[in-house]
Amino acid sequence: MFETAEVGRSVSREEFEKEEPKLRIELLEAQRQLQKAGVPVIVLLAGADGAGKGETVKRLLEWLDARGLDTHAFGPPTDEERERPRWWRFWMRLPPRGRIGIFFGSWYSEPLVERAFGRLSRARYDRMLSEIAFFEQMLAEDGALVVKLWIHLSKKGLRRRMRRLEDDPATRWKVTKADWKHFRKYDRYIEASEHAIRRTDTSHAPWLLVEATDERYRDLNRSSVVLPLMNREVPIIRDAYVDMAFGTGGLKVTPAHDPDDFEIGRRHGLPSVKVIGDDGVMTAEAGRYQGLDRTACRQAVVA
Repeated sequence: MFETAEVGRSVSREEFEKEEPKLRIELLEAQRQLQKAGVPVIVLLAGADGAGKGETVKRLLEWLDARGLDTHAFGPPTDEERERPRWWRFWMRLPPRGRIGIFFGSWYSEPLVERAFGRLSRARYDRMLSEIAFFEQMLAEDGALVVKLWIHLSKKGLRRRMRRLEDDPATRWKVTKADWKHFRKYDRYIEASEHAIRRTDTSHAPWLLVEATDERYRDLNRSSVVLPLMNREVPIIRDAYVDMAFGTGGLKVTPAHDPDDFEIGRRHGLPSVKVIGDDGVMTAEAGRYQGLDRTACRQAVVA
């Protein structure tokens, strides 16, 4: 699943300096429209410790209007939080309508770490992921826009980055013994992560994979996303069809189900990819799901 986020994409300094101002304007405009429409935005940042989640938060705070942002970092539950239901501490920090809440660490952190360290059974892990999917569906149905960014580095790239941070006196504090302890469980963490993404990647709360090998590429990568299940990169587009006052301000044009989807795709020059044949069987474009009946494919995706 993460292979498409490990190909070593990079952006030159010249290209970054050219694209950054345009992206910042687009982000500010999107923030203004969401605020005007009264849409609460929940941004979740996930990925291995040391992959660059903190730098992503810093960049978002620089590029967006900080007056409309709330940032929350989650560590182990406090005594007060342990006395309440697991979801209480997250629920209390959800953004009100018109504001953006950035969750640096989220409801995914505990189950992922516990599973990677072998302290959580597969059955219990699946139950927790089902609870997460239900929670996110509830938020989306209430009008929230749920944006889930997975910041990814390969094992080799993560080791190299952590050592580089340690070698610099100005950044040495960012790498702790706990980070190296988690790094030793990298393979198990990735295995647990792939399963979590498959179980919780939905139309109302999709995962967006961000390659973090090159920091400039990582920062600009908000203009396109990788579909986790298909490993296909698609652009993020803006279109007048989207009515900010009516919905969440987004339109999923893949897969397409009606003429409007096809028309918008044609208008923006998006490629048309057929993943289901006329017989209801997944085509070669469906990758590892090729040959499966569409019902069996749906079951395999969430398995």
